[in-house]
Amino acid sequence: MNDQVLKDYEEYKAQGRIWGGVPPERIAKIKFPRIDKKIIDGFLELEDLTGSISDVLDGLGIRGAIAASHLAPLLPGSKIAGTAITLRSVFERKTVTKGLADKDYIRMATRDTHYLAEPGDILVADFGGNLDVSNMGGQSVAVAQSCGLIGAVVNGAVRDVASFRSRKFPAWSKGTTPITGKCRMQAVEINGPVTLHDVLVEPGDLIVALRLPAAAREFDGHARYLKVRERTSYAFAVVSAAAGLRMAGGKIAEARVALGGVAAKPWRAREAEALLAGAAPDGRTFQRAAAAALADAKPSGDNAFKIELARRVVVRALTLAAAGTPERIPALPASPFSTPARSVA
Repeated sequence: MNDQVLKDYEEYKAQGRIWGGVPPERIAKIKFPRIDKKIIDGFLELEDLTGSISDVLDGLGIRGAIAASHLAPLLPGSKIAGTAITLRSVFERKTVTKGLADKDYIRMATRDTHYLAEPGDILVADFGGNLDVSNMGGQSVAVAQSCGLIGAVVNGAVRDVASFRSRKFPAWSKGTTPITGKCRMQAVEINGPVTLHDVLVEPGDLIVALRLPAAAREFDGHARYLKVRERTSYAFAVVSAAAGLRMAGGKIAEARVALGGVAAKPWRAREAEALLAGAAPDGRTFQRAAAAALADAKPSGDNAFKIELARRVVVRALTLAAAGTPERIPALPASPFSTPARSVA
């Protein structure tokens, strides 16, 4: 423990903000800069928060986005942004039976971490992705909210999901389990570097997360995304389009259409969505929707070709969405996965 952390530790102890479950030498940082609230509010105003940031990170060459298939949301419906506080844990050496018989002190440390947090922080807990025992449950959620935390991301499992939902505390985790982590895990470091899936997170990093509303499931049977690129190896789209349709009685009950590569941020085509509602899923309807989506588009410099290209991509995305979401999306041409492997004699 360096002199600054020791000084901060004594200050926080005098304020009643040290729980005492973790030895002070396991706390890497106590005070560190938080992200300005104006910046966080600006991020929250982005309509496609996580997608926009993922694209920017790609452009900067930074690995920083994680799919919901690796860290699933416990609550559908909203988005959060805030400063990371971190907790890294490992397994206890004793069995849980031996630990309880010896009346060992519980060395889980979410509560210790919560007490060091500032309002608006997000807990990032790393247990190596293990799903056997819980890193966080209902009691921890209650303490987290009382300390001003706004959410948690857990590289491991949580429990008491009903408490997360009833308290409206957003969280993402690798999985859920009913098994407590008491006498099964111990904190080895607070506010040091941790890993979420394959992404390094440091205390003070900006954490953003999006939770799709539960109603989004109604579109999953008729949804497609198209990305037109100059070359297969390029990450960025010249134009892209996403389309989701909720079908009822052979007609489009509701639609979602968004474009990428045509503005400074992903662009939702609400005019096209309104036109599609109640219409038959045919080529004429899709042509009209594409025209509505680009009706106010104006070229910038030499990119006028994008307007017509975007119209065609929207039509194509809607046509494919109407046909139904395939179980498996075929690999791109020239991709190493586009043809089956062949043996070499």
